[in-house]
Amino acid sequence: MASVRAVLTTAGVVVALIASALTAQVTMPAQSAAAAADPKDFNAGMIISDQVFYDSSTMTAAQIQSFLNARVPTCASGYVCLKDYSQATTSQPARSEGCAAYAGQANESAALIIYKVARACGINPRSLIVLLEKEQGIVTDSSPSSRQYRSATGYGCPDTADCDANYYGFFNQVYNAAWQFRKYRANPGIRAYQAGRYNTILWHPNTACGSSQVYIQNQATAGLYIYTPYRPNAAALANLYGTGDACSSYGNRNFWRLFTDWFGSTSAPAAPPPAPLSTDQIPMVYAVDGAGAMYLYPGSGTGGWRPRVQVGSGWNNMKFIDGVGDVTGDGYRDVMAIDAAGTLRTYPTDGRGNFRSPVEAGTGFQNVTAMFAAGDFDSDGDQDLFTRDAAGVLRLHMNNGNGTFAPPKQVGIGWNVFTTFVGSIDVNGDGNPDVLGRAADGALWLYAGDGRAGWKPAQRVGTGWNVMTSIITPGDFDGDGRDDLLARDGAGGLYLYAGNGTGGWRAPKLIGNGWNGMALLAGPGAKSGRVVPLTTGMGDLTGDGTRDLIAQASGVGTWIYPSNGSGGWLPRRTAPGEWGGTNLVFGGGDWDGDGRRDVFARDTAGDLWRHASDGNGGFAPRVKAGNGWGGFTAVFGGGDVDGDRDWDIMARDSSGVLWIYPGNGAGGFEPRVRVGGGWETMRWVFSPGDFTGDGRPDLIAVTSAGEMRLYARTATGYAAPTVIGSGWQGMTWVGSPGDLDGDLRADVLARSSDGVLRLYPGNGRGGWLTVRQVGSGWQSMTLIG
Repeated sequence: MASVRAVLTTAGVVVALIASALTAQVTMPAQSAAAAADPKDFNAGMIISDQVFYDSSTMTAAQIQSFLNARVPTCASGYVCLKDYSQATTSQPARSEGCAAYAGQANESAALIIYKVARACGINPRSLIVLLEKEQGIVTDSSPSSRQYRSATGYGCPDTADCDANYYGFFNQVYNAAWQFRKYRANPGIRAYQAGRYNTILWHPNTACGSSQVYIQNQATAGLYIYTPYRPNAAALANLYGTGDACSSYGNRNFWRLFTDWFGSTSAPAAPPPAPLSTDQIPMVYAVDGAGAMYLYPGSGTGGWRPRVQVGSGWNNMKFIDGVGDVTGDGYRDVMAIDAAGTLRTYPTDGRGNFRSPVEAGTGFQNVTAMFAAGDFDSDGDQDLFTRDAAGVLRLHMNNGNGTFAPPKQVGIGWNVFTTFVGSIDVNGDGNPDVLGRAADGALWLYAGDGRAGWKPAQRVGTGWNVMTSIITPGDFDGDGRDDLLARDGAGGLYLYAGNGTGGWRAPKLIGNGWNGMALLAGPGAKSGRVVPLTTGMGDLTGDGTRDLIAQASGVGTWIYPSNGSGGWLPRRTAPGEWGGTNLVFGGGDWDGDGRRDVFARDTAGDLWRHASDGNGGFAPRVKAGNGWGGFTAVFGGGDVDGDRDWDIMARDSSGVLWIYPGNGAGGFEPRVRVGGGWETMRWVFSPGDFTGDGRPDLIAVTSAGEMRLYARTATGYAAPTVIGSGWQGMTWVGSPGDLDGDLRADVLARSSDGVLRLYPGNGRGGWLTVRQVGSGWQSMTLIG
């Protein structure tokens, strides 16, 4: 609960003195809530948005007074509660950090002081009210002490000594705290905690409790961490209105909880920079200057520019940056970067030029000498990535559809002859993403993609390109439907090479000067706009880019059946690991966030086990994911049911109630959610993924009478069922592998009593294409998943 009070400046570093009360737990009764706080909503990177924290117009003095009255209707005898408190205030001059002049008066109520300070310093009066309660509990105290008033906001109160007498008094405390937050905002670069970067934040003053890395998203949150430099741990959040453990701190937790309970959400979105149009469809360029500022240059779509927008800072520590299209599958283009330490991160955008919190996508990239967008190189609907190492080995990182990547696959050697690459560009107009490489002698080579994670024969398509210091693709810059190139020469001139769609370019055209001030240029990657749903089924367990199946013959063996990408099978291989006693198996997607698909198996004891794939046909030792699952009559992978871009599991209990068990993206579960009852009449129920083409994972169920029903997922639940087939009662197993035939549409597999396995390809609109046989002799299989 404590906070930064006095501020010392030594060698340009601001050192915050922290109050001794930081980890003390003040009992705060639950209030009449605007929106009761839920610990899962706490965001350590954005405790409160700038828009909310700095909005000084939310309450009048009368409304503040009314709020204080409601907190303590009756004051204890002999005490002056905050609602009744008043004092003389002193005039304050305008401050360069952002506080306007304050006119003191002889007798001002606490409510008026809060109001006037908030207006003068541009701080939300609600923020000040919450700060008072967080620090001293004075807002709800019916018998406050003089010490609570003299140190009301904890300003100037270090851990190691009593509070500084220079800041005693209610007005002094409120004014100086507000002024301090303005100082944090006016000079963010000299502070220990800064927005727009990762910050090491302790859990507790006891350093033995450790620390965590927090990407602080905004200035208001940075200010709260400077004021109270500790992050609440899981124990503190689990007991939101009480105490946690010996390493718990409560200050920032209580600020967020109180604000949420009293005034509603702390996370109103900040106003975006004025990026014109959607950045997911337009041609554009990212440019980083020597100071690390990143700018977005949106193209007009007809060969010109719209006004540039600064979209970030601190990018000068990145070795490689490239726009990669939508790698997270949320419908918005993203940027990926490798920093000096060799960490690969995804920087998701909101489609308007703003970056959201980055996500670590891998480490150990120190040896990488190039990174660039691959486009959808394996034609699975997801945007991929290329890296090259110092030995010249080119590797393809196939995207799992949610911003994580399968283990890299070597796709070439000898690529160290090239000094520059351009990826995710369709040079020859065949619809497949190509790669351009510029050799040291200035020759430009085209590696035309074949749509199957490979290339057609290399072709030299230009010479003399060694005069260019940067070559990128902005997409279709001139609006003719063909991908173009932009190239910068040594003098800073930027030239447009308009593509002709057949492997060449028209004569270059100068479209800008002064670009030599930019240390790095990058394109945006492929156009986006469509949310890519997470796939169900086993997914790719073998690393070849196709969907696989697992089947078991009891007492004989368990096998992986790799698909050939067109609805058939490659030779089966034994599935390593412990599979004895298994009575159910299904794909759980990338459950633990390591970029590889996982498999779940339930045994006869009702224990649920997770087999983490290594992406090459093997599995790590199984890990128990839960027990008590034996009572479920159906358990299956649901894809991303709740829309958080993490895979989920669905299960039907013995009474016919269907449940969602949401994954947390890190190998665990969030609280389950009830879907509804009445599912006991279904012989089979499973998710094929997005069967209707709307981007949401659907359900299919088969009744005992053999009627197949589609339950289309909607924004709020499931639509009324639609009958999509009959006569399925003769099948002995029905399920979905996801997209088995490689056409980016969800499919269904079914086994008949004679052991014939048939593929029922989906048409992407809730119906079917032509059924075909894809196997025989499957009657010996006791489990298929």
